[in-house]
Order: sequence, then C-alpha cells, then structure tokens
Amino acid sequence: MDRDAQDLRRLALAHYAVGALTALAALPFVLGIFWGVHCMNHPEALGEYADIAYELDLPPETPGQLLIYIFASITLMVLLHAAIIAWVGKCIANARRYWTVFIFSILDCTYAPFGTIIGVWAVVVLRKPSIKARFGLKPTPSVQPSPPPPPPPSRT
Repeated sequence: MDRDAQDLRRLALAHYAVGALTALAALPFVLGIFWGVHCMNHPEALGEYADIAYELDLPPETPGQLLIYIFASITLMVLLHAAIIAWVGKCIANARRYWTVFIFSILDCTYAPFGTIIGVWAVVVLRKPSIKARFGLKPTPSVQPSPPPPPPPSRT
C-alpha cells in the first residue's frame, strides 16, 4: 500500500471515529428529552418554574413539552452532524466527491478539538496532486507568469 492510500485510509478512519464521538455527544440531550417527559407528567418537578406556566395561563405540561422540543431538536442536529462526518469519511475511503470532502474538511475545523485536527490534516492531504488524481481530478497546470509587454516603439 502506497503512502497516499495509507493517508486516505487513516483520514477516513479518523472521520469515522470523530463521527462516533459526535454521536455519543448526543446522549446528554437524549437524557434531556426524558427529563422533559418527566416534567410533563410531573410539573411540580420544575419547582418555581412550574408557576410560570400557571401565571401565563398555560397548561401545566407546557414547560415539559418545551424541554422535549428543545432537546429533541438539539439531538437531531448533533446526530445529523455525526452522520455527515461519517459520510465524509466514506467519501474519502472511496476517493469520491473531492470538493464536498474538501469543503466539509474546512468546516470541520470549527468543531474543536477533534474536528480541527482532522480538518487541517484533511486539507493538507487533499491538496497533494497525487491525491487529487486519485479522486479523478485533472492536475491543474502551474501558472507561468506572462512575459512583460514589449516596450513601446520610440518616436524619433
């Protein structure tokens, strides 16, 4: 196995691992959903915050429903993020969708600390001409500076 294949394989495995860690990060939000269900069935669990629903003339289960909606939305976004990271790893393993992988690798840099590490690593690896060729991209010709224009003819 050559160096480029090893780099792509390791990069794909790193994406799978970060995708799994991201999916695990959704677990506290799942617990929040269960807390919302509990607060919906037992509004007194919210303590003084349960009085707010009473003062606003809302049903007592409204704060619990709100918690469920908030935590379910966050959970879905985190799981979608994890799925996208794993999918990018699959694209890297199959050497397909170069620009999609490149853009998501740049976006991964915002996901500290693991996303930053694999994002920068991916950008460095993906910039190599041999890796671009594996993805089926034609090598870009090197830009040659144009020669300076000839001097204007002298008028004498």
